[in-house]
Amino acid sequence: MLELNLVKKHLNIDEEITEDDAYVQVLIEAAIANFESTTQRPLVQDNPTDIAVVITREIEIGLLMLIGHWYNNRESVVIGGVVSELPLSTQTIWNKYRFKSL
Repeated sequence: MLELNLVKKHLNIDEEITEDDAYVQVLIEAAIANFESTTQRPLVQDNPTDIAVVITREIEIGLLMLIGHWYNNRESVVIGGVVSELPLSTQTIWNKYRFKSL
């Protein structure tokens, strides 16, 4: 659904360097799971249903942003700098896809 090579390009990892591939794949799966749990909707490549959402470029960008954040900030706390909350740009994207029951 989200190609490893695209994610590596986003992370500025040379395509031929494979030592982080398994970790990056875990981040891809976790980002997709985050979308699905936040929106309460499954993400699919094609064939949407009443509930399933087809991945769009907008969703793809949100996934890449989240993966980039996780890859570059591997701990939940940053020590030795000014503490500030990172803007939740993905939240803005995810919210409009949130499942709303009738």
